[in-house]
Amino acid sequence: MSAPNHSSVLAGLDARFNLSTHDGAGQYTEAAAWVLSQRDRNWGHIAKSGAQKQYNGHGLDAVMYRITGDVIDLIINAGGPGVASPSWQEKEPTDTSLWRPAFDPGTPDPSPPPPPPPPPLPPPDVKPLESKIVELQSAVARLHALVEHLSAIVQARVDNPPPITIPPITFPVYSGRLGMNLRLTPQK
Repeated sequence: MSAPNHSSVLAGLDARFNLSTHDGAGQYTEAAAWVLSQRDRNWGHIAKSGAQKQYNGHGLDAVMYRITGDVIDLIINAGGPGVASPSWQEKEPTDTSLWRPAFDPGTPDPSPPPPPPPPPLPPPDVKPLESKIVELQSAVARLHALVEHLSAIVQARVDNPPPITIPPITFPVYSGRLGMNLRLTPQK
């Protein structure tokens, strides 16, 4: 897969810049990267440093497509002697960690993008847990058997309840006469 060709989006943009000067070429590249990024956020700058041909820390005359690492040379003879002209020349893909987001040329260059998230962790090794799983399965089976046994005992009690034995109750016997004054005395 290569970067999509959006050269038609840039048609006429070069007329606003002097591509034969360093600043003109760099400003054109910033404007082109911004226009391309409005169509597809994967377009941006390629980071450059030191003695490399650069403008504001990015390639003087090139943009980068983040997904593939493809580099597109936008200017032939940028900032050099002779006639500079716009182009759309695919260069060899490069390390995508050099990709920088495009920014509105009217605003300062943003900080570099955050690093990509770490790769997902490999699945955990369950070998050490296998003996514990077998142990737990055995304990669950024992508990299940105990519940079945206790359920049988309870059901047997429900089906055949044991007789209820009530101890005999002795009531005191009273004797006496009925009259105005009732006097009862317990019998011994």
